[in-house]
Amino acid sequence: MDKSLYTLDFMRHTYENFPIGVFVYGDDEQGEIVYTNPRMLALCDCKNERGFRELTGGSLFGMIHKNRTLLLDDIKDQLHASKDRFTLNCMIVTANGSCRPVELAGHVEDEKTGSHLIHVFVINEKGRLPSYEVDSVTGLPGMRRFIAAAHEVVRENAQKSHPDRLYLLFFNISHFKMFNVNYGITAGDKFLKMMGESIRQVFSDSFISRFDVDHFMVLAEGGDIDRCLKEVHDMMGVRIFFWTILVVLTLSLSFLCILLDSCRPR
Repeated sequence: MDKSLYTLDFMRHTYENFPIGVFVYGDDEQGEIVYTNPRMLALCDCKNERGFRELTGGSLFGMIHKNRTLLLDDIKDQLHASKDRFTLNCMIVTANGSCRPVELAGHVEDEKTGSHLIHVFVINEKGRLPSYEVDSVTGLPGMRRFIAAAHEVVRENAQKSHPDRLYLLFFNISHFKMFNVNYGITAGDKFLKMMGESIRQVFSDSFISRFDVDHFMVLAEGGDIDRCLKEVHDMMGVRIFFWTILVVLTLSLSFLCILLDSCRPR
């Protein structure tokens, strides 16, 4: 397989903590899967990569419960029309013997890199994850738009002679579902709006998404990221305090920051 712009270290560094399933496979007749993140393993009810390979044979065609010829034709037709992406509604096999319905979005790496890898994201698993283009609560882009935009930004940046420092920021609101149960969806939506507004104020020049129910993601260029994260944290602390002390006792905010260009192939 040709050397990829995205090395295995890059995949692990970038996708390991995604709240959605991600896998990467070779664009050839074998459809060899070269990477699966922990969420993807969980969707297939596999405890580790070894179990996943035993279940699927390490191949796209062993994972997706669909006629191989029809699957290839479907993907090829979409790639011919869009050049670099496709979506699939299909069933994936699981270790417990059942099949799980999912919606997949695939992106082909830039042909200029000489790579033949396709990165695939599970954008809907049994309807659990939002697949909206724009979130109606916060007004921010949803998962699909963020994945598509981030893919383009990272790809273009990697081709620069002097790439920018890109950061992928992952905001997690702990215990949010329990908060909705205790205080109602209206209160939960109010918190999400405050969260979106705080992130927008601090990262005004970055691409922001309400990526999942209680997760926000930001693709940011350079700058003092530690200071920006502290600003968001402090801003939310002030807003929460003046809203209701109950939230302070129920919710907490955690961050994950990934420096994307730190693992580019040298």
